[in-house]
Amino acid sequence: MNFGFIRDMPLNKRRNFGLGLGLGLSFSSVNSNMVFSQNDELFTVNLVENNSFLKNKLNTTKIEIPFEIRWRTSTPTSYKFWRTYIGIKTSYVLRSNYKYQNSNYKYSTHNLPLNKLQTGLTVSAGNNTWNLNLYLGFDSIFKNDFVRLNPSQRHYNVDELQYKNFEKLTGIKVNVTKANADELIQRMKNEGNNSPADLFITVDVGKLWQGGEMGLFQEFNDQSVFNNIDPELLDPNNLWIPLTYRSRVIVYSNERVNKDELSTYEDLSDEKWKGRLLVRSSSNAYNQALLSSLVENLGPEKTTKWSEAVVANFARNPKGNDRDQVKAIAAGQGDIAIVNSYYIGLLLSSEKEEEINAGKAVSVFFPNQGDGERGAHINVSGIALTKNSPNKENAIKLIKYLTSGEAQKTYVTNSYEYSVNPTVHPDEIVQGWGEFKKDPVDLNSLGKNRSEAIRIFDKTGWK
Repeated sequence: MNFGFIRDMPLNKRRNFGLGLGLGLSFSSVNSNMVFSQNDELFTVNLVENNSFLKNKLNTTKIEIPFEIRWRTSTPTSYKFWRTYIGIKTSYVLRSNYKYQNSNYKYSTHNLPLNKLQTGLTVSAGNNTWNLNLYLGFDSIFKNDFVRLNPSQRHYNVDELQYKNFEKLTGIKVNVTKANADELIQRMKNEGNNSPADLFITVDVGKLWQGGEMGLFQEFNDQSVFNNIDPELLDPNNLWIPLTYRSRVIVYSNERVNKDELSTYEDLSDEKWKGRLLVRSSSNAYNQALLSSLVENLGPEKTTKWSEAVVANFARNPKGNDRDQVKAIAAGQGDIAIVNSYYIGLLLSSEKEEEINAGKAVSVFFPNQGDGERGAHINVSGIALTKNSPNKENAIKLIKYLTSGEAQKTYVTNSYEYSVNPTVHPDEIVQGWGEFKKDPVDLNSLGKNRSEAIRIFDKTGWK
């Protein structure tokens, strides 16, 4: 839908040759089988079957400035004429939003990496009331760093290192099918008993619970693996195995916040944090998992009130990844942020001076550590053995390797996450934050409560 005007400027006496310059506003809504998703700073797009979703829509609002060279056969008394207009149209994207929904999952974002400024060739030809319009864009709709197809579900470089080490040790090659978690789950469901997948790996226990509920995984009961894992992190149903874990912590400005001001997640709703709190979008799985844990511990009603108050304390509308929240604190745009713990390790070990300085500008605080308090929220990266694994023996060997002391040390020194093996100590950077008490909630509740968490986010205006 377009609204606007074009000023016609004749260049000859017959007024059949001239120029046109205009200004307009356009609204577009595109339905397709391209599914967009975000995992930290990585955006992905995958092609799916048209019948696999309920909603899949990209909306944009643009300012448009058309310039045309115009020729027509009109006369001062006749408006039934042939015309051909050729020109250039420049557009600027004012806003965009994307919404996707299937039977198990809902996702939305306002932060797709679109090229804001777009230019293209326009051709318009017609007669009387009939017109044919063509547009050829000169610019890509998306930025060049957008990953078009098949991104890794876990984009950590450490995974590739683990698979290479496993192949060297055993001679067994690991073939990785790359997509976001929801698309992999949908694919396994569609393939049914013919699925070639042996294992499913993801960074969010909510997706592990979802796959288990859909009957995509088989029980895993190898006690030799469980002996290497903290019992608090194990799935009571034995449908998935944790590989690493991290806490969703509060980081605070070393200059503008006293550590004594901090206490619990619940305290983030206090008015003292008004205009000071930074956090990413509600569409992010890490925030959804955190709110799911609050639903489990506090109940939906109290969690809704908490979310309303937290939204009122935002220093800005949610945007960017966890790194960006820390950088915003360093830039003075806010004083505290909710982030995954390992991001501080990644910033401090970065080769970029800007990221190192951002990491040094903040300190890590684990919430809910007082007497009688439940402990800090955690989430796990985990792996599951698929229901019809065609190479089950080799798949189990990989599970055993990834939970071994050797592989766990590789995880902690490269990802700055915590090992699920209690005997493997965190990286030195992580050790510097001290030990913390973990929320003992059943991790499967982070999946069970996911729909309620998303509903609360929508209701309270957490974008």
